[in-house]
Amino acid sequence: MTSLVASALRPTASHGFPGEERWGYSQAIVAGGLVHTAGQVPRGDGEKPLVAPFDVGFASAFELLESAINQVGCTVDDLVYVQLFVFGRDVEQGAELYRQRLGTSGSALSLIVIDGLNHPDYSLEVSATAVAPVTEGTTARMEKRIVSTGNPLDERLGRAAAVRVGDLIYVSGQPSVGPDGNAIADDSFVAHYERAFSNFLAAVEAAGGTGADVVSTHTLVTDPVPADDAEQVAGIHRAVVGSGPSKPASTLVRVSALSAPNAKVEVSGVAVAAQG
Repeated sequence: MTSLVASALRPTASHGFPGEERWGYSQAIVAGGLVHTAGQVPRGDGEKPLVAPFDVGFASAFELLESAINQVGCTVDDLVYVQLFVFGRDVEQGAELYRQRLGTSGSALSLIVIDGLNHPDYSLEVSATAVAPVTEGTTARMEKRIVSTGNPLDERLGRAAAVRVGDLIYVSGQPSVGPDGNAIADDSFVAHYERAFSNFLAAVEAAGGTGADVVSTHTLVTDPVPADDAEQVAGIHRAVVGSGPSKPASTLVRVSALSAPNAKVEVSGVAVAAQG
């Protein structure tokens, strides 16, 4: 295994947990004009998992997230993209708590329902990316621009459709919902896949990018891609983001549920667009 040594000391954050040294990680690190955080889970005394109602655990995890970014000079208003992993199926409660705590931060969000975390007592985990403050070696802080497509789902979740910082566009998880923010009525997987990617592209374009600017996509599905639909689904992906010479890195994962009830597909990702 090769060990990598950074060419310059990068500011980091710590909660003082023994596990940080044991595993060799920081709670947050500043690099490339951004702050990248580790996943934060509900904690009790020391590193012990917090056994508590979901709302109490939510507050604990988000307090740790805020502590991490505060240590490197940021606040929640600097958040660009948040990934919230929720154990169980109570999407509405997770969305409401997020909206109450970070609904004014204007960050992009992917709310992902999963079947479990690293410890049975963890109810959620949250990680994030934020705009870094000006540090040694940098001359200016990247400007954060909040992007909306007008879909009411974003207001319900307390998030932006996308956030642009410099050339980077972070797109919230875009599920297969219609203009009313609810899952489309068509039950076919192809229809859900096409709608999710259409919503994703709309967010990219609202931020000043195009499908050719997309560098990564994360597609979440509640069921495996039907074998009979595979070619058609692949064609949709190529048409939206993969028809140019620079094809994006793409990941497809099956999850328990999505941010919009009855949606079957959700897409988030990053684009790198020209300034303008």
